[in-house]
Amino acid sequence: AAGSYVDSGVCTQCTAGKYANAGSTAGTDCVVNEFSAAGASACTACPSGSTTKGATGSTSCEVCDAGFYVDGNGDCSSCSAGKYSDNTGSTSCSSCAVNTFSAAGASTCSPCITGSTTVGATGSSSCTPCAAGSYVDGSSTCTSCAGGKFSSASSIACTACAVNTFSAAGASVCTTCGTGSTTEAAIGATSCTTCAAGSFVTSGVCNQCVAGKFSGSGSTVCTDCGVNEFSAAGASTCASCSTGSTTVGATGSTSCTQCASGFYVDDNGSCTSCDAGGYSSAGSTGCSVCAVNTFSAAGASICTACTSGSTTVGATGSISCTPCATGSFVNTFGTCTQCVAGKFSSTSSSTSCSACSVNTFSAAGASACTPCSTGSTTLGSTGSVSCTPCELGSFVDNAGTCTDCSAGKFASSTGSTVCSQCAAGKYSSTGASTCAACTSGTYSSAGASVCLSCTSGSSSGTGASSCSALPPTISSLSPTAIAPKEASIIIFGSHLGESSDQLTAIYWGLTGSETACASMQWISPKQVLCTVPSTVTPSSEIKFMVVTSGGSATSSVTVSVDGVATVSDYEPKTIPAYTPTNVTLSGSDLGRDGDSVSGVEYAEIVSETQSRRSRTSGRRVKTSSTEFNPCLSYEWVSPEEVHCEIGDDISGEYPLTFQVSVSNPAPTIVTCPPGAFIDGSACSNCTAGTFSAESDSLSCEDCDIDTYSSASSSSCAACPSGETSLAGSSSCDVCDAGSAVVDGVCSSCPAGKYSAASSTACTKCSTNTYSSSSGSSTCTNCPGGQNSPSGASSCSTCPAGSYIFNSVCIQCAAGRYSSENLATTCTDCDRNTYSEAGSSSCDACDDGETSVVGSSSCVTCPIGGYVNATGDCIDCPAGRFSFKSRSTSCHN
Repeated sequence: AAGSYVDSGVCTQCTAGKYANAGSTAGTDCVVNEFSAAGASACTACPSGSTTKGATGSTSCEVCDAGFYVDGNGDCSSCSAGKYSDNTGSTSCSSCAVNTFSAAGASTCSPCITGSTTVGATGSSSCTPCAAGSYVDGSSTCTSCAGGKFSSASSIACTACAVNTFSAAGASVCTTCGTGSTTEAAIGATSCTTCAAGSFVTSGVCNQCVAGKFSGSGSTVCTDCGVNEFSAAGASTCASCSTGSTTVGATGSTSCTQCASGFYVDDNGSCTSCDAGGYSSAGSTGCSVCAVNTFSAAGASICTACTSGSTTVGATGSISCTPCATGSFVNTFGTCTQCVAGKFSSTSSSTSCSACSVNTFSAAGASACTPCSTGSTTLGSTGSVSCTPCELGSFVDNAGTCTDCSAGKFASSTGSTVCSQCAAGKYSSTGASTCAACTSGTYSSAGASVCLSCTSGSSSGTGASSCSALPPTISSLSPTAIAPKEASIIIFGSHLGESSDQLTAIYWGLTGSETACASMQWISPKQVLCTVPSTVTPSSEIKFMVVTSGGSATSSVTVSVDGVATVSDYEPKTIPAYTPTNVTLSGSDLGRDGDSVSGVEYAEIVSETQSRRSRTSGRRVKTSSTEFNPCLSYEWVSPEEVHCEIGDDISGEYPLTFQVSVSNPAPTIVTCPPGAFIDGSACSNCTAGTFSAESDSLSCEDCDIDTYSSASSSSCAACPSGETSLAGSSSCDVCDAGSAVVDGVCSSCPAGKYSAASSTACTKCSTNTYSSSSGSSTCTNCPGGQNSPSGASSCSTCPAGSYIFNSVCIQCAAGRYSSENLATTCTDCDRNTYSEAGSSSCDACDDGETSVVGSSSCVTCPIGGYVNATGDCIDCPAGRFSFKSRSTSCHN
């Protein structure tokens, strides 16, 4: 039956806490919060407020204690803090009322202690004490103390501030009134009152200052008025005594007293007697000095006039009168007046002063005049206050006046009595203090006013007294090969004598001995001619020496002498009898060209014992020694081959012999003007873009960069400003905006620079501007907040061209640079470069300019000098010149 189950074939009753349905084979445990008695067919739910405390198979339920309640799981859970349950078997907890609280598991709530509150809330787990500056009011909340009151923490009331203290609302303490302020004996004050000027605080009350004292607002004491000041009662300041009155040194005065005549108010505010030489009336603040020619004793109210014949010597404030001293005079007003500078008086009581004579002088108040020192003068004037040393370049003449040194003389110190003559090699103009050295290429004798230029072909160094002829140079010879016969050789060079009388000698064949030319001819300073005799050694080379008044020069080039003309064979060997025939001769040194062959001859070789057939009779006749006949015609083919047409006088029976005569043709002398050059045997004009500056030039030189020339020019002209040219140009080009002249070419300005059209150089962008690309015609302003040095291609914070020092961005000085942003130092520009202030790089000096390390500009090499390969500006060597500044080479 229900409530029992079959166990081993027997119906067995379920135990308490279990149940079974009819026909069950086992009992089942009651679930949580259900229970049963023995033999139950079902379990019973626990009554409200009771639980099996999570167990199954329970035989009964338990009731939850006070402070607990049955939760949703059927368990007894404790009430949370701020809640309570006051009965057993509760199913929920209640919140604590306002101003009560509880901990967890409470069966009741506890009231808040005095001065604390739940601030109007229910269900509180604790109470909060009211903060200092507040209190628990009747509604059980914390309320801020009103102004003029204060409280400590957990107060139930606020306390009024004491006298001379105050507070704002919510104060935990009261603040003492500041110096010079009070609550005027009141308590509970919200602020203090500052005592007005003219009063002070005492016992917490503002009281008026008494007469003779003063105060500013908020004072705790009144201050005495200073010396020569006074005040009435209640004064905020003291008034100064009126002019001429005093408090007689006292402080805290209520009034001032006036000084008597003969006295004055001193710096201490006391009445002090006037010193002798002064006077005063009553109420004076100072004493007046006695006028000229009056005097007084101490404490005088007036001054006494000097007696007749005495004076105060022009002084005021005198205590007595005296006669006028030497160096002064009594004027029409009866006073002693000092003689002015340039005058004197030698006796006392004088009525006038006398002017100093010529070449004497005096200072003011002089009793006598002083003579001028040697070399100085009054320039003919009387009444002089000083003597003037003759200036540099002048001297004192016999009349005592300064006269300029004449040209060719000098005076190097002031006060000279004579001028010195300039030494040889120097010169001066009128009034010179020094003599200048003659420049290179000029000279002078002693006492010269100008330097004379050296004549053509001579030169001098700086400061020369004479010129020396320039030594000759030999550059080439013409011809360079001759037959072993008399020949005329043209020698080309420079300074081969500026005239024929400067050509001393010409020698040839210098192989250890000097042989004078058979004759010589001066053609020009660049050409001379030497005739060598026919005794020249065949198959040799000869050199030449030219001797002039300036020295000598031996040629490095030589003239080769041909060997003796030799015919070694001929063809054909068989010659038709008495028939003109062309014969080819072979041999050596048969002439260098057709012009050098002067004749070709032939003959039959017939001995004295032989005979030949007569052309007319046909009989054999005896012949004498060999006789040569000239060829009917001849042709030069090469030094090894000559053709000869023999005549009809050859029998054809005997061998032939030939001889070739060679000679040296007369040379062609060519002279060319400037603008042309010797081109073989003629003058050719210089082409456009080239020039020759001297006569008889052997070649024309290219015009330098930035110069040009037309054809036949003797010099090159500089390109106009803003135009340029390459070396050897016949014209100049104009540069567009954004480009400028660089080495004769219009080149784009790099980033950081710009140019207008026709510019000779690119200009750096100014500070705080930039150009970011090459070829710019303008620069752009930096955006706000950025900056740039001069020559910048971009803007940044402390850009290249500057450096950081003590966190400040400082621009690099001229002659230095920094190439990176945020640099910590600047670097000196290298030699032959320069920079402006604020540069990020250094610019190379232009051709013909130079600079030292750290330069802010380059120096132009002047005319007469050139910049060498190492970048130094030096003088052109003797015999060479530069005709424009900024040259990089010198010309012959």
